[in-house]
Amino acid sequence: MTDEPLALHLTPKARADLEEIWAYTVETWSETQAERYLDTISESFDMLCAMPTMAREYHEFTPPVRIHPIGPHLVVYVADDAKLSVIRVLGAKQNWRAVLEQVEG
Repeated sequence: MTDEPLALHLTPKARADLEEIWAYTVETWSETQAERYLDTISESFDMLCAMPTMAREYHEFTPPVRIHPIGPHLVVYVADDAKLSVIRVLGAKQNWRAVLEQVEG
């Protein structure tokens, strides 16, 4: 990998997850809070693109994924030499292992 940050790619499921996070946060707290939290997630994406190997890799999934916590959520991603692909943004309290096993099959 080079010193340049990787390009960011969000899968359709990751985009849907972010939309759900936005809607829930607006409904529960406020639009201002939703903007702040989505900004925090975006900043974390930037950090992961700059340092893609910082999160632990889980080899029990196919393909192996990395999982990075952000507040009450987990960013599930894979990275190669050119891009970082966010597969899902899941609630840390949900059964994320079962969700990821569905990605495999």
